[in-house]
Amino acid sequence: MKPIIDISFYQDPALINYDLLASQVSGVILRACYGTWKDTAFERHYAEFTARGVPCGAYHYIIGSVGIQEQADAFNLAVGLKDMRLGCWTDVEDRRAGTRIYRQQVLDYAALQPDMGIYTSKSAWQEIMGGAYLTDRKLWVAHYTANPYPLLPTGWDSWWLWQFTSTGRLPGYAGNLDTNRFYGDDADFAAWIGIELPEEP
Repeated sequence: MKPIIDISFYQDPALINYDLLASQVSGVILRACYGTWKDTAFERHYAEFTARGVPCGAYHYIIGSVGIQEQADAFNLAVGLKDMRLGCWTDVEDRRAGTRIYRQQVLDYAALQPDMGIYTSKSAWQEIMGGAYLTDRKLWVAHYTANPYPLLPTGWDSWWLWQFTSTGRLPGYAGNLDTNRFYGDDADFAAWIGIELPEEP
């Protein structure tokens, strides 16, 4: 199976050969929002990849310095009725002074977005959440390692997506790419995104 990448405005649409990059991936997860700010490349990335038959998802980098309801509203407005085959994901990682997210804010956001998965790392989750929460959600875990499996945050015993490097390279874009693996095989992936696999001859 080809990798899944996640991108934002940091991957400038003007620098992407969409025909080439689309042929290298099984799917793309796009940043829709940072706080209440809509990612300026979201619409272009979505249009280009979906036009080439690449399934997309969206993630929301939530922050602690802006109202949670306002952030949820901004994400829902950005995504609208777009076809998010790879689902929508809450990015739980901000521990920076001034914008740090706290446990109750994450839980409040999750209550507003019951269908969203969780993107995080073991260390970020421990620092922000400090225990087992939201473990009924799909987990997209970040752990940059050559090991055959990632370290998981408290409470999870499996992962759905694994971001295993932030320095992936693929034809069609000259810079680094966050690169991810899906937990299952081609049939599992097809079932998730709702497509029929061609029958074996």
